[in-house]
Amino acid sequence: MTIKIEYKSSKRDMSKSGREPIHHVVAIDQDGREQKVAIAGEAPLTIMVDDQEIVTLMTLGTHPEELVLGYLRNQGLIEDIKDIVSVTVDWESERANVFYPAPARG
Repeated sequence: MTIKIEYKSSKRDMSKSGREPIHHVVAIDQDGREQKVAIAGEAPLTIMVDDQEIVTLMTLGTHPEELVLGYLRNQGLIEDIKDIVSVTVDWESERANVFYPAPARG
């Protein structure tokens, strides 16, 4: 079963900070020879909503903004992803900053 989620990205400011999911390292094989191999490289990504820490996830990092939106929606922390104003990923600080304005109270 395929679930398609559609949203207008023009309304939302997304950083598009995907990264390469593999890293090349040098390993020693069973004969003692160095071999260059590719391995998956997970990285921590802490989701921050309006400067409040929500969770730290491990991710390959290929589509971090979509991971953040999916996590927040799946956990019921947001009702509609259209309400998200921006998602900005900074790999140096290992954070995804989400701006989600508080609903109007009246």
